[in-house]
Amino acid sequence: NGYIGKEKVSASKQNNYITAKVTETDVYMDYQTYTFEITNNSDKTILLSNPNKDSSMYIQDKNGMQYESYTHEISLAELKILPKETRKLTIKYYSKYGSNKKINSIMFSKIILDYDSYSIDNDNYNNYGTIEIKL
Repeated sequence: NGYIGKEKVSASKQNNYITAKVTETDVYMDYQTYTFEITNNSDKTILLSNPNKDSSMYIQDKNGMQYESYTHEISLAELKILPKETRKLTIKYYSKYGSNKKINSIMFSKIILDYDSYSIDNDNYNNYGTIEIKL
């Protein structure tokens, strides 16, 4: 099935609205998955990314190459995190295996910080956050 192996990861980043912790990665020939523990530190529901609009979740290698997430495999409900909630989430990324490929960071570049406001008028919404986890 193209499985290469599993690696434990201990990396995290925190800011006022989110704590993102990476716990492990599974590497396959055609893709890579990362498992996260995401905590919403705010008093509003957040959305890590809108899977129907764009891919703002990606991993980046040492050469600056970005590999997007498989957003079509993630439901809106999985990406929506209630106030003070911690959720375990596994995200799959387009990243073919390479023996000397080194992933340096994971990026959530367009976190919707107030899902309730966003769901009312997403065309004019502009309250986004970003978090980058260095590996």
